[in-house]
Amino acid sequence: MKGILIDPWEKRVSSIEVDKGLGALYDAMDCSCVTTPISFENRDSLFMDDEGRFRDNAFWEFEDPRGQVWQFVGKGLILGTDEEGDSESARSELEDIKERCTFTPFLLRATN
Repeated sequence: MKGILIDPWEKRVSSIEVDKGLGALYDAMDCSCVTTPISFENRDSLFMDDEGRFRDNAFWEFEDPRGQVWQFVGKGLILGTDEEGDSESARSELEDIKERCTFTPFLLRATN
């Protein structure tokens, strides 16, 4: 299935092919634990390397379709989901996701 990989170490957003199954997801993201912080209206989901914060600094920001900016550490992978929640090819366009990603040297925190 087609996915969109966000790699902050390479500072690259690219289209990749991913086999079905959790093991294939781990292999594509080079990790052993994922979380899904964002689900899109088109039924795509952003999977995040849940261990990314324990590795070398690889920060990035993502502006979701509602305009909210999220800050992440580690790789991300966008895949679609079917009606039962199983993964399938991403519906999002690669160029749109590229425009929503910003690679940063550190995380910014809003202060009051």
